[in-house]
Amino acid sequence: MPEHKKKICEKSEAKFKVRQNSFFIEDIENGFDPCYEWVGKFEYINSIDDLFSYLAKNNLNLDDFELPTWDNDYPL
Repeated sequence: MPEHKKKICEKSEAKFKVRQNSFFIEDIENGFDPCYEWVGKFEYINSIDDLFSYLAKNNLNLDDFELPTWDNDYPL
């Protein structure tokens, strides 16, 4: 299907999965592959409201994240 005809999900139907990861900033700044020893398990979030609650509980804001793109291995 052409890119412009793909269905975009409605906010009311959106579901998410998140996990917390800890990386050494030096590894990222120096272009090294980060160590994945401190990668958490996925948590499943059933609505956008629950996502915002999760972010707030963890002192995060959606603006803190990189916008997802099709060529990014680590989108929001």
